[in-house]
Amino acid sequence: MKSAEYKIWKCIKTRCYNQNSNKYHRYGGRGIEMSDEWKKSYSNFIEDMEARPSSDHSVERRDNDGNY
Repeated sequence: MKSAEYKIWKCIKTRCYNQNSNKYHRYGGRGIEMSDEWKKSYSNFIEDMEARPSSDHSVERRDNDGNY
């Protein structure tokens, strides 16, 4: 079973790069990307973000316009 953090990483990657994603138009379609380090490696993502303190926490972008 994949961790919640891994699923979050995959969802971010999907909405930024998979044109078939129903959320792509709000992310990748607007030019929003992941950092190269996060894009190529879940380990880099988790090293930066660490485990979620609780299920109430999520990854947000500042002002809804910047990249991940």
